[in-house]
Amino acid sequence: MNEAEIVAKAYPGWRLDGAEIGVGSFGKVYRIVKEDEFSGRMYSALKIITVPESKAELAAYRDDGYDDESLTTIFKS
Repeated sequence: MNEAEIVAKAYPGWRLDGAEIGVGSFGKVYRIVKEDEFSGRMYSALKIITVPESKAELAAYRDDGYDDESLTTIFKS
């Protein structure tokens, strides 16, 4: 699922408004917009967090001998 689909599913009526505006720990920050019935616009920022942060991080854990069950426990905590 891409970022636009995540926003549409999690926040009905909101949509991405351009590219990312920042990068932080575990995710990226995007500007989102919601238009109302009076042609007004509301803007907000949304950080989409990814855990694990990258496929490389997940691969590193697997290289250290962690299995799927252990990884699930680690990342849920």
